[in-house]
Amino acid sequence: MLKKILLISLILSPFIWAQDGTSTADRLARKKYDEDQRQDEYANSLRRRDWLKDRLIIGPGLGTKYSMMGKEGFGFGAAIEYITAWHLAPFMSYGFVFKKTDPSFDTLFIGGGTGARAGLSYYLFPKSPLHLALSASYGNVYFDNNMAVDSTLGFRPMIHCKGWEGDVTISYLTNEWYFLNAIVGMYYVGPKLPGTRNNSEHYDAFEDKNVGSTLGSKKIPNQGLVFGLGIGFALPDLFPDETEKRRRKRDANSAYDEN
Repeated sequence: MLKKILLISLILSPFIWAQDGTSTADRLARKKYDEDQRQDEYANSLRRRDWLKDRLIIGPGLGTKYSMMGKEGFGFGAAIEYITAWHLAPFMSYGFVFKKTDPSFDTLFIGGGTGARAGLSYYLFPKSPLHLALSASYGNVYFDNNMAVDSTLGFRPMIHCKGWEGDVTISYLTNEWYFLNAIVGMYYVGPKLPGTRNNSEHYDAFEDKNVGSTLGSKKIPNQGLVFGLGIGFALPDLFPDETEKRRRKRDANSAYDEN
């Protein structure tokens, strides 16, 4: 009887071992799947997600920050901005104000020009899609056009106003590629800035177009409100941590497997 039991055990042992090996492999595969799911949930969790960390943003816009705002409308331009891990964001912008017909006189033109700006922002609410930012910048902040027509140019030349500006910005930014913002701010081009002749009643705008000036007896205000709107392309986190790297790798593998 004992011999028969040993013989049967010897015959069935390969099948038993194979089944046990399969069960072990299944358990390991299940354990790895559960761990991947846990890491995915952690990587996507808002408890650790920082939408603002190390993001490079490039995009066009109109009005302040991207170009200039003036009495006759908005300029158009583009800005490049880098939001660091500490949510401080240096930015630079360059924009245009296009020549157009004078709304008061169809036979006259209003001259255009270019403007540039550099500044620093600080973003709040990193775990929310909507972010509040406070900004300070220096550059071309406002423009107007001289009342008199330059006979040489044939249009009313634009007067650039350089100065300081403080802005409050509401932005939309998540892990998606797009970026939206709305800006309201206040500029200052007062007479205490270097080179300003804003206190002169006989200022000739053709001699110095850089800072605050007069239009005949009417002066460009030393300070005022400005507005802007912008869109942009936002790159992903440029310096991801290990969890984020693994998540991106798993996403890439999943996309490959589906194809």
